[in-house]
Amino acid sequence: MQSAWLHRRHTPDCLLFFAGWSMDPHPFAGIDWPLDVWMAWDYRVLEPVPWPEFAGYRHCHLLAWSMGVRVAAELEAGDPGRCRCRIALAGTLNPVHDRQGIPVAAWREMETSLDQAALEEFYRSLCQGDSDGKRLLANRPRRPLPELREELAALRALARKPAPADPFSLRVVTRRDRVFSVRCQVRAWGRDRCRVEDW
Repeated sequence: MQSAWLHRRHTPDCLLFFAGWSMDPHPFAGIDWPLDVWMAWDYRVLEPVPWPEFAGYRHCHLLAWSMGVRVAAELEAGDPGRCRCRIALAGTLNPVHDRQGIPVAAWREMETSLDQAALEEFYRSLCQGDSDGKRLLANRPRRPLPELREELAALRALARKPAPADPFSLRVVTRRDRVFSVRCQVRAWGRDRCRVEDW
């Protein structure tokens, strides 16, 4: 696992951001964050959350996106005693799962057929339109394909383990998601335990 301060001006609060598969800081560096942001990515080998780094903040908040949802829960990053607000966005605790995540066959297909064209198509699928897609591709992550294949395999192995306890205070389901289907997200969390947004 890699981590770094994406944005740091010593604001009173900080955000722990667990990004999705294949990410690195490049797509997020241009965002004018309203608080300090520590980012985790590259989940080939998981490492403990460095809690002493956040000791000086009034409050910590957690945002876990896509595959980062399972990783953050696995690392107990959503400990209510440490993080005030804990948001799961567009992901589930069972991310490689036929009924609660990305179907196993589709995941294995991505592992075996991942090339540059497939990766760019994946990045475009994260965006709402052509302009957003072009913006992401202009600021795309800069990680080599063999490393991304290793991360896919590591995440599949992690997802085979029993799901950890749900640490999230808010679970946001993305209705227009082309990676995690809305049906699987709602099924994973339970209809009365998540908020569905038209994203």
